[in-house]
Amino acid sequence: MANPLMSWMGVAVGDPKMAAFADILHDANLTDIRENGTPTQGRTTGLEVIIENLGLAMGNGTLEVRERQGNALVGSINLSLAAGDQSGSRIKAEVPITPKRSGYTEFVVRWVNATGSYERLKDNNVIIINLLVNEPPGVSQASCQSNIVYRGSSFTCSAIVGDDVGVISTDIGWRIRIDDENYTNISWATAGTSDNTTWWTGISIPADSPLGWIELHVISYDNLGFASATFVAENISEVVDALATWNGPHIEGVDSTDWAGVTTLSAFGNGLARGQVSRMKACVLDADHDSTLQAPIFNSSIGIISNLTLVNTSTPSLTCYQANISIENGVALGPHQISITTEEGSNARSITLANLDPEPIMDLRNADNQSIEFSSGGIGESIWLTINDADDPDGSAYGDLLVKWPGHVDKAVAFEIESGEHGVLIAMPYPNEALEQNQLTVELTLRAAHSSYVETSHSWSVLLSSPTSSGIILCDVEGNQVDWLIRGHPVIASMPIFSQRPIASASASLAQTGWTVSASQLDESDFSGLCFPSQSSSHLLRFRVVADSSFMKGEATLTMTFRDLDGLMVQESLHLSIKHAIPSIELTSEDEVDAGQNINIQAFVTDLDSVEGTSCTISITDSLNQSVFTHSKQVTAINDNEGIVEYTYPTPKKNSSQNIPPWQVSIQCTDSQGDTGQAELNHSITAIPIPPCTENCENEAPVEQKAASGFSTQKTIIAAGGGIAILSGIALAFIAGKKKEQELEEDPWSEKLLQRPTEMSEEELENHHQVLEEHEESEFSDIIEDII
Repeated sequence: MANPLMSWMGVAVGDPKMAAFADILHDANLTDIRENGTPTQGRTTGLEVIIENLGLAMGNGTLEVRERQGNALVGSINLSLAAGDQSGSRIKAEVPITPKRSGYTEFVVRWVNATGSYERLKDNNVIIINLLVNEPPGVSQASCQSNIVYRGSSFTCSAIVGDDVGVISTDIGWRIRIDDENYTNISWATAGTSDNTTWWTGISIPADSPLGWIELHVISYDNLGFASATFVAENISEVVDALATWNGPHIEGVDSTDWAGVTTLSAFGNGLARGQVSRMKACVLDADHDSTLQAPIFNSSIGIISNLTLVNTSTPSLTCYQANISIENGVALGPHQISITTEEGSNARSITLANLDPEPIMDLRNADNQSIEFSSGGIGESIWLTINDADDPDGSAYGDLLVKWPGHVDKAVAFEIESGEHGVLIAMPYPNEALEQNQLTVELTLRAAHSSYVETSHSWSVLLSSPTSSGIILCDVEGNQVDWLIRGHPVIASMPIFSQRPIASASASLAQTGWTVSASQLDESDFSGLCFPSQSSSHLLRFRVVADSSFMKGEATLTMTFRDLDGLMVQESLHLSIKHAIPSIELTSEDEVDAGQNINIQAFVTDLDSVEGTSCTISITDSLNQSVFTHSKQVTAINDNEGIVEYTYPTPKKNSSQNIPPWQVSIQCTDSQGDTGQAELNHSITAIPIPPCTENCENEAPVEQKAASGFSTQKTIIAAGGGIAILSGIALAFIAGKKKEQELEEDPWSEKLLQRPTEMSEEELENHHQVLEEHEESEFSDIIEDII
C-alpha cells in the first residue's frame, strides 16, 4: 500500500512485503526532559517529558521513571499517543515522582508499550536525567522541661530537628489527651532557636484546662519550604490540678495599674498615699476556689481598712478581692506591714508611704503687703511664700531664695517656716544700685518634711517709673502756710515725693532775675512736725529757704528737684513774692519803781534786712491813757541784724492830776526801707510812794537824805553854819523860779511840757527831773529843815 502522505507520483522504496503493516506501527520518541520543582526524598515532585509519535499508528503505553541505582520505580503515567499524522502526536507529559534516595540521582525515563500496541524502533524510547534530590527535614526528639505541670502555669517545650541543608522554621503544637478518645484542640506556636538544631517555645496551660497528658506535635521546614513529617510525642508531661496561688496585696499607688492578679508582687514597695483612700487587691488562681469560705483577710499596721468586696475577672479560675485603706496625713513614712491572710498562709509586704513634695507658691508683694504683678524696685518689696504640703499640712520647711535683680549680683536670703504655719513673708535684698528694665528672677530651694526637696523659680518684669510730686508747700517757722518770703526770715519748703526707688540727690534754689541762691536741706529733727503734708509719701524733701539782702522786693521762683537712684527725676517750681522784713522789738523794764526814781527801758530790735538806719520812738502813757513822755533815738547796732536802744524816764515823787501811775510803755521802730514794727511792754510800771515820817520827824532827816549823805547828826550841826550861805542862795533861786511858774500857772507835767519836741537832750531831761523835784513850794522848807 502506498504512503498516503506521498503524492501520486511518489514511489515507495522498501520491502514490498512490509507495506501491508505500515499503518499498524507507532514510533515513540523521547526528545527532552526537565524537573518541575526540586525533587525531594519521599516527597512527590514532577518531571516534564516531551514525547512524539513518528509512526502512522496510534500508540498506547506507559512512561516509567526509575532510579538508575537500584532500579527503583519512582513514578509512572499511562499515555496514548495520536498517530504521527494527527494533531497531538507531539506532547509534553509530566510524570510525578517520589524519589527514594537523596543526593545526586540519575533518573531513567522509558516508554513501555502497552499490550496490542506495536513498535519496531525502540532506541529512542529512553531518556536519562541526573538531578540533586533534596532530603526533607526531620524531627528526632521533643520534650518539655517538667514531667508535671499545673493548670495556669507556663513552661518551655523543645524539639531537636535536622536537615541536609538547614531548617529555617519549626512549629510546635500541643494538646492535652484527656483520655484515649478525647483531646483538646492543638495550639500551635512558632518556635525559636539559637543553633537551628534545638527549637523551643513557651506553653501556658489555662487555669480551666482539663487534667491529662500533654502531647507535642512538631513540624520543621527547610530552606526549600519542604516540611518534615509531623512528629508526635505523647505523654510528655502530666497536667495536674493547680495549687491555690495567692498574689498580692496589690496596692494602689505602689504597684502597676495593669496588674492582672496572676503574678507575684515584690515584698517591698513605696508610694502609698496619705490623706486619701487607696485600693488594695488580692487574687488567687484556683480552679475550685470557694469565695464564701476561702476569702482572704487584709491586715495593716496603719490606717483603716474597709469591708472586703469581690471583683469580677475575665480570667477563668482567677478570683480577686479588694478593700480600701485610709491613712491620715502626717503619719510617719514607715515602712509599715500590709498583708493578706489565707488558708494557705499569709502574704506580707513592707510598704513605705508616699511623701508628696510641697507645692511652693511665690507672690510678689509691695511695702504695703499688697500683691503686685511687676516689680518697680521699690523699698519693702518682698516675696510671700505659701507652702501647700498636702500630706504634711503642719510640717515645717526651710530653704533659700536666690534673688536676681537685673544688672546686680545675685543675693541669697534664707527663710524658715515654723510648724503649723503655711507661709512666710521674705524681704528681698534691696537693689541699692541702679536697676535695668528687665526681669527679676527669684529661684527657690525648699526643704520640707521627710527630706522633701523642691526647686522652682519665677520671674517678674521690672518696670521703672519716674517719681512724681504733688507740689511745693511753703510754711513759716510757726508752721503756717505762706506764699511769700520776707527777706532774712527763713521759711520751710516741703515737697512730698512718690517714688519707688531711693533718693540719689535733691536740691532747691531760689531765683530772681538771673540771681540764684541754693537752699539748705533740713534733717528730720529740724523744725520737727512743721510743714508736713497731710497725704503720705515715700519721700519728703524739706529745705530751709532764706531770701537774703541780695533779693529785691518782688517776684521770685523756688525750684525743688528730686532724682532717684536710677537717674529718673521730678522737678517742681513755685512762684512767690519777696517782702522786706519788718523790725521786731522786745521791750524790757522794771515792774515797779520808787516814786522819784528813773524808769530804765531797753528795746532789743531785730531786723533781718539790717538794723542800720533804724530809729525808734518810745511813748509812755499814764493810767488815764494820757501821754506823759515821748522820745526818739537811733538804734545802736550789735550786729547786722540786731540792735539795742535804751531810754531813761524820771518819775515824779508825788502824783499829779496829769501823771497818774501805773504807766504803759509802747515803741515804734522804722528801718531804712520805711518798714515799721511796733511793740508794747507786756506789763505796766507802778510807782511806790515814799512812806510818811511817823516818829521824831523834826529831828530825823529824811531817809533818802541820810542814805545820800551818810553823815551823823553831830557832823550835820557842825556843818550847818557853813552850809547856810549855800542853802540861802539855792532857796532864793527856788523862790524866784517858783514865782515864774506861778505866773505861767503851769503844772510841771502840763501839756505844754509834753508837746515839746520829741528829741530831748540829756540836759533837758535833767532839768525836767529837777523841776519834778521842786514842784511843791513846801519842798524848799522841807529841805531846809532837813539840812538844819
